[in-house]
Amino acid sequence: MEAPEFIDIDPETIIREIKSDYEQMTGSTLYPGQVEQLLINALAYREVLLRTQIQNAATQNLVAFSSAPFLDFLGDLVGVKRLPPSKAFVQVKMKCTPGHGVLTIPKGIRIQANNTGEVFALMEDVTLQADEDEKTASFVSVNNGAQANGLNPGEISIILDPQPYLFSVTNINTSTGGSNEESDEALRERITLAPQSFSNAGSRGAYAFFARSANAAIMDVGITSPLPGQVNIYPLMKDGELPSQAVLDQVKIACSDEKVRPLTDTVIVLPPTAKSYQIDVDLTLITGALSSEVIAMVHDKLINYASSRKMKTGLDVVIEKIIGEAMKVDSVYEVKVNSPLSTILVGEDQVALCSGVNVKVTGYSDE
Repeated sequence: MEAPEFIDIDPETIIREIKSDYEQMTGSTLYPGQVEQLLINALAYREVLLRTQIQNAATQNLVAFSSAPFLDFLGDLVGVKRLPPSKAFVQVKMKCTPGHGVLTIPKGIRIQANNTGEVFALMEDVTLQADEDEKTASFVSVNNGAQANGLNPGEISIILDPQPYLFSVTNINTSTGGSNEESDEALRERITLAPQSFSNAGSRGAYAFFARSANAAIMDVGITSPLPGQVNIYPLMKDGELPSQAVLDQVKIACSDEKVRPLTDTVIVLPPTAKSYQIDVDLTLITGALSSEVIAMVHDKLINYASSRKMKTGLDVVIEKIIGEAMKVDSVYEVKVNSPLSTILVGEDQVALCSGVNVKVTGYSDE
């Protein structure tokens, strides 16, 4: 959908209108190069600038085309605020030397990532009995933002606040859940969903709105109802990442409030199931084409297509679309798709994740 035209900003039209008005008022004909024509050009330039500002100001009143800070004011009209940055969460295994009694590791002790320097703090006191030498606990990043995401297992192992008997820490999963301030695109979608949240009749849009409001890093939400009175919610993070348990808990809290869900609904929050696939294609090129360049361009096209499939739950991977993307590149004569073998159907509780793209040239043909 294109933005509506509130006012004509075409320079040629404006010059023509001003010139026509001048000629009617003076009874003379203007020709290029006359002083009056040059003055009209200068006046038209200023009017184009003014009309452009008017057009931009008008489109800022439309949710579909508005941007910060005007979009925030439109959100206020339906009670939607831009979500602030959020912290990342990670599970950490803590090991202690044998010989301790009942040992409590206090809430708030800090650990640090080896390479990035991101700092995480223990969320709750952890108690180890005398016969326990290790325990897994939840840590949260000290700073807000997406920069604390993506730390793979083993990349957080520096103890900043030493404790008696505690000799090692290491994260056992990848840190997730951190987000920067909510983007215009995400806020725009929540503003559009907001009217459905005014009723707690349990509509799909209402659950999607409240789920997305739980964490700014949530990019999409799949909603299913496999049984009467049961609502399954599947949050999907940015870039197709699966949510951590901490994010699932946030969504559970947001969607279980008595003012949000109908009394008869049972809300279950689960991570989407990853439907993994590979893209493997053989190309026949037009004779004379440089294979290395074509392979690189086709590879980029297919990577972009695969990336688009993981932005939402329930997006199918279509064989014809794969062929179509490859055929967009000049010099490609024919495309054979080896994998996937057929269109992959993806449910609302699933997300399509591509594990790799392989492109090779198998022949040439004259046009």
